[in-house]
Amino acid sequence: MLAYFRNTLYIAITPELIEITHAETGLKLAEPPLLAIETKRGRDSIVAVGSMAKQLTNKPNIRIENGFHHPRTLLADFAVAERTLRY
Repeated sequence: MLAYFRNTLYIAITPELIEITHAETGLKLAEPPLLAIETKRGRDSIVAVGSMAKQLTNKPNIRIENGFHHPRTLLADFAVAERTLRY
């Protein structure tokens, strides 16, 4: 019975893609590791994640960040990377 409650996730992270595979079902989710962050009245808020964030490129007051894009390490910006994984 406990086997029904297993949730094994395999997560592959690259600067271009975060891919999550549910081991028990084989279902996959793949998205670019992007955050769209809007600045209003001096405060930042996340308005979109992944491919939806990419669609907001060049919008006013919105910047697109990738916390995993760095030439030498997996993490370019720990705070952005952590928020990307959370959202």
